[in-house]
Formats: sequence, C-alpha cells, structure tokens
Amino acid sequence: MEAFNEYVVVMEDRVEASRNDKKIESIGSEIKRLSEEHEVTKREGKRDAEKIEALTKLLQLRSLLRGPKSRRSRSRGIGIFIVLHVSLFVISRSGIERSSNP
Repeated sequence: MEAFNEYVVVMEDRVEASRNDKKIESIGSEIKRLSEEHEVTKREGKRDAEKIEALTKLLQLRSLLRGPKSRRSRSRGIGIFIVLHVSLFVISRSGIERSSNP
C-alpha cells in the first residue's frame, strides 16, 4: 500500500510539472508576441518622429518667408520652390516607408 501511495505522489508531481511546462511555454509565447509588438511600435514611433521633424522644418521655412513685405516679395518664388520641394520630400519618404513595411 505504501508503494502505491508513493506512486500516486510521483504521478501527481509529474502532472504538476507538466502543467508548469505548459504555463512556461504559454508565457514564452506571450513574451515573444509582446516583443514583436514592441519592435513594431518603436519603428512606427521613429517614422512619426521623422515626419514631425520634416514638418517642423517646413514650418520654420514658412515662418522665415513670412517676414517684412519687401523681403517676402523678393523671395516668394524661392520660398514656393522650397516649400514644394520639402513637401514632396515628406510625401515621397512616407510612400517609401509604407511600401517597405507591408
């Protein structure tokens, strides 16, 4: 009878160990999934920061162009060119990033 009781205890320990292994595997999968989500979020954050930086530069250029009336009239053609160039750069960069990350 004592041998049977020891057998039951050993089997209960094995069942418990098996459950723990399954929990560990589940936690490992969850960690992997969250790590991948974290990487995606970091990449999106970098892209957003680059867009913000480009738009900030665009706003700085526009504010430089909005000076006294005489300066504005002289540099209007150059200013329009710069604004269009920066806008096209921002648009093309966002298109490249979208196509490289499906």
